[in-house]
Amino acid sequence: MIMPFGNQMKNAKMSDKGYRLYDEVYDEDANIRGVIMELKGNVARVLWANCTVGTVDFTKCPEIKLTGKSYVGIPVEELIMRLEGLGWENNNVNS
Repeated sequence: MIMPFGNQMKNAKMSDKGYRLYDEVYDEDANIRGVIMELKGNVARVLWANCTVGTVDFTKCPEIKLTGKSYVGIPVEELIMRLEGLGWENNNVNS
């Protein structure tokens, strides 16, 4: 089982815009959800539901919004299944 990056789960830093590691985001333009996997200032690497990783600068992308869900402590395999909509139950996601 692959677990998210150990110390980052406990010490999840927040960007200036209020984004944190393992927060779920939604891109309104592309109609896709993703999870913040790495965060430096207001720039993040996001694992998108189509299993691609992209870099997002939140100061330049107002169409990308927080959903209010957090995936802290969720194993990566289960996180991917949830993003893909393969039956991972909502009650196992921290909101």
